[in-house]
Amino acid sequence: MLRKQSDISIFDRNTGKEKFKFDIVTSVEIVKKRTNYTDTATVTFPNRLRRKENLIDKINIGDKVVIYLGYFPNLVKEFEGYISFIDKNSPLVLKLEDESFQLKRKSLPATTLKNTTIQELIETFYNGETNILDAEIGDWRVSENATLINVLDELKSKLGVLSNFKEGVLNINTELIDNEDTKEILLNIQENVVQGSDDLKFQNDTDIGVISHGISIQKNGTKFEVFATYKDNLPENEIVVSTIKPIGVLNTLKVPDLSLNALTNLVKQRLPKLFYTGVTGKITTFGSPSINHGDIAHLIDERTPERNGKYKIDEVVKNYNTQVGYKQTITLGLKVGKL
Repeated sequence: MLRKQSDISIFDRNTGKEKFKFDIVTSVEIVKKRTNYTDTATVTFPNRLRRKENLIDKINIGDKVVIYLGYFPNLVKEFEGYISFIDKNSPLVLKLEDESFQLKRKSLPATTLKNTTIQELIETFYNGETNILDAEIGDWRVSENATLINVLDELKSKLGVLSNFKEGVLNINTELIDNEDTKEILLNIQENVVQGSDDLKFQNDTDIGVISHGISIQKNGTKFEVFATYKDNLPENEIVVSTIKPIGVLNTLKVPDLSLNALTNLVKQRLPKLFYTGVTGKITTFGSPSINHGDIAHLIDERTPERNGKYKIDEVVKNYNTQVGYKQTITLGLKVGKL
């Protein structure tokens, strides 16, 4: 029988030296979402540990925390970040944020970059490890006292660029062109999924209609916007492109500084990837193997094989609890292939 295990270390914010190391915890919840800048964790300690170590007087906002979880003897580093809030009531609860915690606390100088790129913009203010899908973005102004998180937020709102930290690396990419490292995970509904946790809904896009929507802002501020659908909403028919929104469900992609012709080709290429019969929703699996957002789930349902396919994982919520065990609830994103 597998024996769950945790290993949590707390390091001093000033010296970097380890202050505490625990293998006892009441619960840990970790939330990782592909479209969020910040992964978060909540750690709850048992009262006996709180009293024994006098934790309240010895931990501080900004202390670094590293969390390993798994089944003995195979533990995986599931979170690395900083204490953002301390709930000193009983029981003691720590709220944690990943590396973005540091980015929120540092103001940037007012800066204007001419004819710049995403990579040049980020590397002007950030010297950590990055994985950036680069693109020209023209002139870019950073206001005084803005933070790098404010910059990332502006990139997202204006250009549709996604940013997140993964294993300490700042990933910046678009929804369609994904440059983050991915891992493929086998998930058999009958074997790997917690019984009764299947919250998947079957969808047939010939019923609901899907629109591949593209927006591109030019360096001079001009906006190109196009929509691509299948004629009569049937994937065997030709693709119809229009600048007028048709009836259906929008799937929007923003890419900076593309010509109208290039944007049109992009939304046409994207449509078949969006238009599929498959599933949406959440499933809960056990704590191993470790799953992260951006991974690809190979979903197998032996009883309902039409649900089978390869799906991008958009969100993972990890729950480690002394009472209920160690589980991961994953939210499936787009179907990216067949098995």
